[in-house]
Amino acid sequence: MLGSGLWTARSADLPGEKVLFEETFTSAPGNGWTWLREIPDHWKMDKERKELLISPVWSEGNLKNIPLRATPEVSKGALAIEVHVEHVPTGDYEYAGLIWYYDDKNFVAIRKGPHGDDGRILSLVRRKAGIGDGPGSAPKNVIFNEPGVDLRMVIAGGKAQGWYRAASTDPWQSLGEVELPGNGAAQVGFRTGNGETNPSWARFSKFRLLQLDR
Repeated sequence: MLGSGLWTARSADLPGEKVLFEETFTSAPGNGWTWLREIPDHWKMDKERKELLISPVWSEGNLKNIPLRATPEVSKGALAIEVHVEHVPTGDYEYAGLIWYYDDKNFVAIRKGPHGDDGRILSLVRRKAGIGDGPGSAPKNVIFNEPGVDLRMVIAGGKAQGWYRAASTDPWQSLGEVELPGNGAAQVGFRTGNGETNPSWARFSKFRLLQLDR
């Protein structure tokens, strides 16, 4: 069971962080990873750079080609999911980021990418009972034009918080908080979407699951 109450990030390197799992991507996602509607020619490895590359596809709901793994039990504090994303989108709505996934109709995600006239943004989005998912479901949308970003999602007290930072030495910045759309077991992973004719490659690295003390 995940810990309860609000957790607040105050700096980039907090005391009381316990690494529960770390993926270095020196090889293809293996033990503990599964693919949700895998599209084999839309992902590959860069072993030299230790990155998993995923090319976004356009599909209804954008719930294809997502690598997922189960979340560990955390009895106190909060669970944090972190990843570094490098992504230069080629389409007006193409995005990449993290997902906390119950099923196709219930999940929370952090999206990085353009959204039409809104520009290139970071958003903490939610879908519940099949409703929501885009920037309109986010507490706020933050303009972010850099190609690389650290993303962190914190789960505690039935809520999900979104955080980001441009560099590992920077303080975490908030994307707001949403209620979780479900209870019980969830999976975490990397989501991409809205890829057009010549989609880019989103590069994922430095994936970690952590227990955070408050």
